[in-house]
Amino acid sequence: MAEKLIFQTNYSDHNYKWVDAINPSASELEAFAMTYQVPKNLALSCLEPDHMPVVHQGEHYVYIVFRSYDDRAPIHADTIHELTRKICIFIGEGFIYTIHRSEMQWYDDTIDEALTCGQPHTKDSLADFILNRALRTFETPVLALSRRIDGFEEAVFLRQKDNLALIKELFYLKRKIFLLRRLLNSSQEVTEQLPDIRTETQHHELNYYCTKLVYRYDELAELVTSLMSLNLALSDHRTNEVMRVLTLFSVFFLPVTFIAGIYGMNFEFMPELQQRYGYPICLSLMAITIGLLYLWFRRKGWLRP
Repeated sequence: MAEKLIFQTNYSDHNYKWVDAINPSASELEAFAMTYQVPKNLALSCLEPDHMPVVHQGEHYVYIVFRSYDDRAPIHADTIHELTRKICIFIGEGFIYTIHRSEMQWYDDTIDEALTCGQPHTKDSLADFILNRALRTFETPVLALSRRIDGFEEAVFLRQKDNLALIKELFYLKRKIFLLRRLLNSSQEVTEQLPDIRTETQHHELNYYCTKLVYRYDELAELVTSLMSLNLALSDHRTNEVMRVLTLFSVFFLPVTFIAGIYGMNFEFMPELQQRYGYPICLSLMAITIGLLYLWFRRKGWLRP
């Protein structure tokens, strides 16, 4: 485990230290729990890769699990573990302890910004600061997902992709958006359950920011759902057009086939077969039947696209 002291304050009103740990083992987490007097099961829960955002308030500590978006996630990633990275925050008497499994650029930037802020942070405002920066990571995929949805809209209307491949792409996109939206809903619940450890304005800002992100992902979810429905509707429309054309051809040739079937029967007593003009009369009857059907369909408007 790479454990390091970020900084330590000596102010009378908020004397504490900030310690950061990267990729700890189970034994190291047990040692941490014993040293800082936090429940061992909470410390070991930091090893769970798919842990959703949650806050747990003890008698002498606050335990917060939060997640940030991983900008290195594969384009078809659709699980919590693939899309996000977890950070655990323990806040107790005289310390704030952060735990995460790997290096994260946004977190390194947060540390640099906190160290160069120029004004002392309380433990609570520092935790609020970290959570705020974690939420900011979800802004980047909003723009990327919006651009992808715009591209899929053109593909749906212009049929630039095979329909099966398009449905598959939309399915992955829908799963990703719904997963991120569910994750942000859990994050919003965390912001609402946090104890009164910060000023009313700061608490409101964090909760409001999370609500705004949830609203933006709701919009994306509605767009991709509508796009999938539109794609299915257009596919059904094209299928109906093909069926309409085939039906019209069938109706045109049904009476012709009926007439040809009658005079193709090999009965001995069929006087029409002996007529000199029987063949042209039969062809004329077929042509008149098709013509009358065409005029009727045209009058009904069934031949229009």
